Amino acid sequence: MTRVVGVSSTDLPDADSLVALHYEIVNVDTGINTQQILAYRDQGLGVNVYTIDESWLFSQYWLSGVTSVTTNNVQTFGDMQKPYLNVTYSRYLLFWGVYGIIIAIWLASSQPSPEQKPEKPLKTPDLMDFAEDNEIPENIIDVVREVVEPEHSVAEVVEQEPAVEPEENQEAPEIQKQPDDENRIEDENSEEPDSPEGDS
Repeated sequence: MTRVVGVSSTDLPDADSLVALHYEIVNVDTGINTQQILAYRDQGLGVNVYTIDESWLFSQYWLSGVTSVTTNNVQTFGDMQKPYLNVTYSRYLLFWGVYGIIIAIWLASSQPSPEQKPEKPLKTPDLMDFAEDNEIPENIIDVVREVVEPEHSVAEVVEQEPAVEPEENQEAPEIQKQPDDENRIEDENSEEPDSPEGDS
């Protein structure tokens, strides 16, 4: 006859004491961890965990080394040939986080570097070329050329200016002749009054 002991995961007895009492199977709830299960298994004790109805939880305890489980889902567990891959939620997030970082680094390093094109020197636009490209009427182009390039320079215009001729009825300026020096002296002498004779 198989002896089974029911215990709580919060107050697990020592494996040696259970062996001394000739117990063969430990019936415990799902709070037991992998290290405690292995400690009982090393002493030759069987471990039954209750109550497990999910496939991922059943796979976890299967991999932990339990000998049996209590379940309400016998049909599903009976069809399983091997445990499902099971990780905790924190490890699941850690694995996917590390995987995402690796992929991001790989994508960033695999991008080709942009080719640097040499800078072209700026060309000063020509107004005449712009006018010809846009098909401006020829008469407007001629006006622009006359403004930019006049036919006659300023010097030529000055040289070609006609001389101003005096008018026919214009009176000539009066010319006054200055008297000679001799005539001026004679006139001065003639103007002097005769000196009166001295009284005797």
